[in-house]
Amino acid sequence: MGDASGTEGGEERPAGFTDGAGGAAVGDAGVSSLVDSPKALIKRVFSVYRDNLWALIVTAGIPVAPMVLLVQPLDIAYARDALYVNGVLEPMGEPSGTVLWASGVALLLFFLASPIPMGATVLLGGAALLGRTIGVVDAWRTALRRYFATLTWQLLLVVFTAAVVAGAIGLALTDSTIWGIVPAVLIPVVVLLPTLAVMLPIALLGGVGPWRGLADAWKSGRGRREVHLWYVLASFGLVAVLGEGLERGLGATVGWGDGHPAMLLLRFLASVVLSPLVVLLICAPAVYDKEGRGTWSPLDLSRAAEAIPKSRETREAWAGQWRRRKGALVAVAILLPGILTPAVRWVDPFDTPVVAQSPVRSIEEEGEDERSVEVIAQGDIDGSPVLAVKDRSEGGPAIGVDECDPECGPLVRSDVEGRYVMAPSATFVNDGLMSVAWVERAWREEDYSALADSNLGLESPGPESGVRLWRCTDVFSCEDVDGVLLRVFQGSYWGTSTAVEPLEDGVVVASYVDDDERVTGGGLQAHVCRDAECEDPQTIRFPDELTASGEVGRSLDVTATPGGGFMIAAMDTAYGSLSLIACADAECAEPVVTEVFGDRFRTGAPLDRRLLGVEIEPRPGGAPVVAYRDVRDGTVHLLDCHDGACTDYEDRELTGPAWERPAPGLAVDSQGKPQLTDFDMENRRLRLISCLDGGCTDTERTHLSVPMDEGAPGFSRIALDRQDRPRIVWGSGSAGEDAEELVCSRPLCGVEPQKP
Repeated sequence: MGDASGTEGGEERPAGFTDGAGGAAVGDAGVSSLVDSPKALIKRVFSVYRDNLWALIVTAGIPVAPMVLLVQPLDIAYARDALYVNGVLEPMGEPSGTVLWASGVALLLFFLASPIPMGATVLLGGAALLGRTIGVVDAWRTALRRYFATLTWQLLLVVFTAAVVAGAIGLALTDSTIWGIVPAVLIPVVVLLPTLAVMLPIALLGGVGPWRGLADAWKSGRGRREVHLWYVLASFGLVAVLGEGLERGLGATVGWGDGHPAMLLLRFLASVVLSPLVVLLICAPAVYDKEGRGTWSPLDLSRAAEAIPKSRETREAWAGQWRRRKGALVAVAILLPGILTPAVRWVDPFDTPVVAQSPVRSIEEEGEDERSVEVIAQGDIDGSPVLAVKDRSEGGPAIGVDECDPECGPLVRSDVEGRYVMAPSATFVNDGLMSVAWVERAWREEDYSALADSNLGLESPGPESGVRLWRCTDVFSCEDVDGVLLRVFQGSYWGTSTAVEPLEDGVVVASYVDDDERVTGGGLQAHVCRDAECEDPQTIRFPDELTASGEVGRSLDVTATPGGGFMIAAMDTAYGSLSLIACADAECAEPVVTEVFGDRFRTGAPLDRRLLGVEIEPRPGGAPVVAYRDVRDGTVHLLDCHDGACTDYEDRELTGPAWERPAPGLAVDSQGKPQLTDFDMENRRLRLISCLDGGCTDTERTHLSVPMDEGAPGFSRIALDRQDRPRIVWGSGSAGEDAEELVCSRPLCGVEPQKP
């Protein structure tokens, strides 16, 4: 490579080379002839890359290192308010004005300083393609003298890119078809981009100004434009591989997305090694002169011999000196700035949350898109997380299961016999599913005699309507379509709500429906099944003043308590009351009622009832904990019960008021500390409120989503696995729209354990 190739006197010249314009006496100048064969050009590019890689890395790396170091504080600060979603670092807010100004200044400085490493690399690589080895320092000095030529080239590329993008956007805004936009983008790229790219090596190696270089680049394309195009596309394609290609490849295979420390490190190292090849591919057309195709050669070799610095030392001597004396120091100077951000992010001083997120969708109906679903329970089947959902697709009412391992798959539906399915609830028991709902069934012909004796019409619910319980031992292939009828109700189905929870060997179900003066059987009831088959359910009726009118929202919840008892939390979303009913045993002969607060409204809630709700969870020791959304101002409250019946409690306000805030989700970790999901309404982000003790006297807030662009928060539910890792289902809109399942990779999403 370092030997001059040419003819002087009667010497033979290697095949594949021509003198080019000007007939340079290249032997004395140390600049070889131009390459006249595409095959020889490819061979020359890769041989130069192999033999001069270290010199090219040093030439570009040393000037770039201070600029890379300059932006490291900004890159590190980027992770301060961010989270990893599916391996991609996502900022959770808009950058501050200071960060924007600092980023702008850093970008400007980078743009103004980059002509030196770019120009020096073109000079060293281009000279090597012409057979001359120059020193790194000489390349820097020459690049500094030709600074404005390289800066002009950069500006032209920016203007060209901006013009193409603006044209494409303009055409898109005028409703142009794809067949109109694509040619408008491809034609200038194919025709002008190769000329702009080759302009720089011709200007620097030929010793001419940028505009003369641009003109020479255009003229040199005569008969060679195809070769120019392929090399320039290969160069820019390699840049794309280092960026988007590497990100997509590693994201799909190992889950390392943009911003992941391993991704940043690999991209930096790949850029260090492959960036010289990008430059050589741009320089290659400048040294190509296909014999017999046109009379204009890309370079005047006589002028190039004067423009390229004279070699002061042989390549072997230079490389040996740097390897022996300064190689390690230079390698550290080049690599250290680039690995600083990946190292800091790997250590993670900000405890950045790491989550996996997947959309929850129903199955596709024929001729229709996927529809959202309403999540009603979370659990585990053979170690895999699953969701119980109410499918709201037009294929008919159904309760189904969605397996999320790690992404949520298609919904497996279990058909329910009935005209309408309302207020479903579910719980997972021993790898099976117990679900309950209000089901309205039509009158059957054999029941018409009973219809005639009643004051009901044919449009009213039939005698098989009411609360039904289904038991599915195989949640993905449930054969229990009919279920067990726990409660009959033939009135109007207003304010319906249900809740179900395991109770010893069976389940306990709570249900409510608004009274209908035409029939009996309305109000709040509990149903206790002592076995999984629920062959002999026991019904418990509560006083009429205990209401849990729901229909939408989470107005009813139930949990088991020590000794075979249970506790019900009942919120009337119409009038705004909240009561707790404690039963010491399954018979519930003497329920203990605690009124947290009475009716807040006189004529029904003046707000979206879907936002209201209450949840109750047991804690070690028997005293439960209750979370609810205040019906008046939207604050999140936690009741810290001091006894099993919650007759004595502390009501703690955990958030400020917010009219659009939905009810919180609630779970209790292995140490008995409540964990709540809520929405930061000021920043419109999902967050985890972790109580640092059992009574929630102190909390830590962890944001778990980027800001929502549009729509109000709809709902959130939380469950914890055996390692206390939260699994959260949340969405915007009305309980199910744009539903997402989010799983934290660390216990409590990274919150350090505190006293129980």
